[in-house]
Amino acid sequence: MPDPPPVHNFRWAPPVALVAVCWLGAAAAVLWCALARTDPTGRLLAAVTVLVLASAALFGSRARPRLTADPTGLRVRGLLGTRGFEWTQVSRVRLVNTRRFGRDVPNLEIEARGPGDDDDRLLVFSWLDLGTDPRDVADTLHTLRRG
Repeated sequence: MPDPPPVHNFRWAPPVALVAVCWLGAAAAVLWCALARTDPTGRLLAAVTVLVLASAALFGSRARPRLTADPTGLRVRGLLGTRGFEWTQVSRVRLVNTRRFGRDVPNLEIEARGPGDDDDRLLVFSWLDLGTDPRDVADTLHTLRRG
């Protein structure tokens, strides 16, 4: 009996080094907040920095992997859990280039309607979400979708 064809599972997540830098930055801002006792403005700035960096680090840690795909469909992980979509529920996968600071920045857009959804959901992924170029991810998703 021949071997079954290999199943390819693809995973994309925020870069581990970037998440670690966010955690270290949040810890450094906590230290800054503790040491800036005589500077109320500096403490406020440090507290805001702690909130922003800790939130980014928590999301980057919790939402791993951010996007997974295989021949049956894709799954998107967020802060509160994972949402799955079969390929029949995905209406569009496209690459959108936005001009920012004089550069073209690619973003991956996925439109999908899951069970219980009244309308399509627009899922947008950047390089920070995927840890790689969204163009490569879009190519892989198109190949898997055609299947």
